[in-house]
Amino acid sequence: MGQATELKNKAADKAEETKDYTMRRTGEYKDYAAEKAKEAKEATMTTASDYKDSMADKTKQTKDATMEKAVEYKDYTAEKAKEGKDTTFGKISELKDTAADAARRALGFLTGKKEETTDAAQRERRNQR
Repeated sequence: MGQATELKNKAADKAEETKDYTMRRTGEYKDYAAEKAKEAKEATMTTASDYKDSMADKTKQTKDATMEKAVEYKDYTAEKAKEGKDTTFGKISELKDTAADAARRALGFLTGKKEETTDAAQRERRNQR
């Protein structure tokens, strides 16, 4: 075998070794990239799950706070309605008492006028006789 053939065989062997080395490294990088992708996916899923749980918790807190406020406002409204009812009944009672008093005075006035008229009519009759 000649020197050229020997160099050619060495070059072919070296090319084969380089190819094998490159394939191994490519496989390693592929595995490394796949592992990193898996880790990124898991981290993303964990973060998404955390956010979901956080949002669910915040939503529940908001709902609870809203319900508490609704109960407070309901109680406040009921209290104000009762105060309004009490005030209305108080005013109605005052107006009723005032109206009754005015009716009594009017009745007294009319009774007094009736008596005056009756007395005047009797005097007039006496004077005409």
